[in-house]
Amino acid sequence: MAASRRGEFREAARWFGQAVQCAPQALAFREDYAEALINAGEVEQAIAVLEELVRVSPRSARAFDLLGSAYSHLGKYAQARDSYQQAARLDPAHAGIRLGLAKALVRLGQADEARKCMEEFRRLRAQEQARRQKDLREYDDLRAVRQDIGRIYTAAAQVYHAHGKPAEAEALWRRAAALDPTAVDCRQALAWRYRQAGKLAETIGLLEELWGLEPANPSYGLEIARLHLQQKQPEKAEAALQRLCRDFPRLAEPHALLAELHLQRGGQAPEALALARRAAELEPSAPHYWLVARASQAAGKLPEALAALEKALALDPGNLEYREYYEQLRAKK
Repeated sequence: MAASRRGEFREAARWFGQAVQCAPQALAFREDYAEALINAGEVEQAIAVLEELVRVSPRSARAFDLLGSAYSHLGKYAQARDSYQQAARLDPAHAGIRLGLAKALVRLGQADEARKCMEEFRRLRAQEQARRQKDLREYDDLRAVRQDIGRIYTAAAQVYHAHGKPAEAEALWRRAAALDPTAVDCRQALAWRYRQAGKLAETIGLLEELWGLEPANPSYGLEIARLHLQQKQPEKAEAALQRLCRDFPRLAEPHALLAELHLQRGGQAPEALALARRAAELEPSAPHYWLVARASQAAGKLPEALAALEKALALDPGNLEYREYYEQLRAKK
């Protein structure tokens, strides 16, 4: 961030890239990384980062906003328009998104739509300025100081952890979390620390807090579901996965995990098959077709099971498990 403020965007991108490698579940780091890449002129690389990001986090308005900016830099104004429109749907109160959309529409020759966007931009910008003035009037010195001290504790904890002192790091992360109920970084670090120590209940508690703070990040819910399964709590895992399927209808992984859970529990073959089909539709991969095959057999649909296995084998022809299962089903036909 310091490099970005100095205008050294290539250096900023390098550091943000390392942050992403260290904390791949922190989706905000990927957004920062993509923005630095755009500012550094590495627009195509930024688009690759952002397209993957919107796949795993389809409710991130900032990611779609950045994707619109990246496409605009390359002169791909139709893709920019579509990205900005999605960002505006996700964050309808954000003025800057409307400005980017208006510029893309002008480039596409859609003058009437661009004019409406500019009117909306001016209206939203006036609302933002009014909110900013209200925030200044209601500024809370104590809360701001607590947040600043929490950030200092978090930074100090990272130093302790890097020097092999995890107990001291954990104590500081806990103090940071106690000071600032909205702080994400310290809670992510604590969740990782507890996960490594096998404290699964404490890990789930922190992930629930993080999910409340960042509801657009599905990785929290996925990890919560996995941890509940580890603790033999299928009902709680199912609740987390159902929420993910509802909030992220175009994310394949929760549909696949919920289908697998239904298969393991038994007696829910139709539900498992519907979820497996959805996962394969969203992400046509060999494991998802393998899941469709098993769910189809459980539902008594042998032809569909064989067809799904053929697709799985086409994508992963060397998989002996798929091949053996396919031969078993063919023998039953």
